[in-house]
Amino acid sequence: MSQANEDLAYKFQLEDAKRRIKEGIEIDAAGCWFWKKLTVNGSAVMNIHGKRVHLRRYLYISKYGALPATERLITACGHKGCINPGHQLSHTHFMAEISPYSHPKLPQ
Repeated sequence: MSQANEDLAYKFQLEDAKRRIKEGIEIDAAGCWFWKKLTVNGSAVMNIHGKRVHLRRYLYISKYGALPATERLITACGHKGCINPGHQLSHTHFMAEISPYSHPKLPQ
């Protein structure tokens, strides 16, 4: 397959993934995104480019860029099932900004 065809196929897969994500989320009044489709142990998952991905991490990386494999995401809104990238904090940011004993809130 030529490079142009590979690029086109990759672009098509990305557009398809975006469409499926939009169709699979439900947004509540607080702006939390809840996944209505496949979950594994409560985590939203979807196959993208032939691989099963965890949507919380995938969406965060898509919006903000790379996240080290050792970093984990914590929901700032307090809803474990929320996959809205704007409601996620990386573990390092979380630990630097709040006490581990308090409940995180979204910045105003």
